[in-house]
Amino acid sequence: MFGEISLRKYSENMEHFPVKLRTVPFVRISQVGGVIEQAKSPTEKGDMLVRMGEGDILLAAWPGQWSQDVFLMDDIEVLKVAFAKEVEKAEDRYNITRVKA
Repeated sequence: MFGEISLRKYSENMEHFPVKLRTVPFVRISQVGGVIEQAKSPTEKGDMLVRMGEGDILLAAWPGQWSQDVFLMDDIEVLKVAFAKEVEKAEDRYNITRVKA
């Protein structure tokens, strides 16, 4: 459904990316049903990461001093590690069993 996206990528900027800040919202675009939703708090972001489906797109808006950049959040597994506590709580809410590595 979605073609190539020409945005800056999280994976190329993750070292300094302030993913947990409320001023860096996430926007999820679902491939199934075309659902678009926003998350601001770490809890909302962890919840969103748990609900990411195959083919969904996750974007983040990172405000700067003079402009705001939008990034394709292209490494969901790394994000889940960054939000481990929030993801675990979301999995509990949704009764999702995670396979331990």
